Amino acid sequence: MSSQSQNYVTEASLQTTGICMIVLATVAFLARCVARATARRWQPQPEDIFVGLAWVCYLGMSISYTAILPAIYRVAAFETGKIGPYAGLLSDAETEIKVFFANTTLLWATLWSIKIAFLMLYRKLMNGLPHYLRWWWAILVFCLVTFAVAIVTNVTSCANMHQWFTPGLCETHHDVEMQIMSLYYAYAVDVVTDLMIMILPIQLIWNLQMKLWEKVGIGATFAVGTLSIVASTVRVVSIGSKSGNDSTPSSTWLALWGMIEGAIVIVAACIPEFAIFLRRKGMSRRGYAYENGPSSGNSRRPGEVQLATIGSGLRRTPLHSDWDTISESEENILRKPSAIAVVRTTNIDYGHREESL
Repeated sequence: MSSQSQNYVTEASLQTTGICMIVLATVAFLARCVARATARRWQPQPEDIFVGLAWVCYLGMSISYTAILPAIYRVAAFETGKIGPYAGLLSDAETEIKVFFANTTLLWATLWSIKIAFLMLYRKLMNGLPHYLRWWWAILVFCLVTFAVAIVTNVTSCANMHQWFTPGLCETHHDVEMQIMSLYYAYAVDVVTDLMIMILPIQLIWNLQMKLWEKVGIGATFAVGTLSIVASTVRVVSIGSKSGNDSTPSSTWLALWGMIEGAIVIVAACIPEFAIFLRRKGMSRRGYAYENGPSSGNSRRPGEVQLATIGSGLRRTPLHSDWDTISESEENILRKPSAIAVVRTTNIDYGHREESL
């Protein structure tokens, strides 16, 4: 996007914020990696790959923003008449345009990678549940399509790519309208997809046989997308409020809120893994680890939850609540004319002994 010359944050403040956000996102990501690596029989999962992709995209965006800050402020100083023309003016302006064009895509890639990561996590919960899988596929396709359209709207917001990357040629009233439209479109589909992803597992969580406050806790863990919605809303409102009728938002404002939102989204994506890790450690401290001794297949260990069957008159099968062990178990649906039974087979090692539930 072309930019207003007005800067609403100082270079030092923006640089400090950028570095802090990079550190925050990196610490959260590395902590998540440690939590995953300490899990029993851990192997890399699809959601790990997408969270890692989001982190890489975020680093690329934030580092490039902080790297060109001097050029951004030099160009802004020239546009406001604070300094005269200088030798590297054209080069600075072209670099700014190219970086902001690329970083728009990197921000969206960060946000959408996190969405896909959550969907990959939910996919394990929905194995053998055709109704949920249909909705899962629908949401996945919708996310991919909206991401592709967001890229297209950004590319086509100028008449052609030559004008896009030539300073001063993408600032007509029509160009500005298209750029603002692209901003609000990306915001709208970002919020809609976040809501769809948060709503998807609600019924599964409700069917868990556990106390209401525990259900609320699990639901809140999976509803961390709310943080993304809040951050996205603040970013768009702040940017939009600083745009004039025939001018796009301030470059520094775009950089500031892009780095903040990206960091918040990555931290939000790491929260479910932290919850799993803390629950696992808490159960281990209380002596609920598997190696503490055998138990009857009909008895219920502390921390164990049950998944309610849909229908009446069916026996409810006990399930363990540790979400990251889903890949070690199997859920199948036995459909009958009047009911659905959920059957879960879990392999638990007690020395050399195997138990089926």
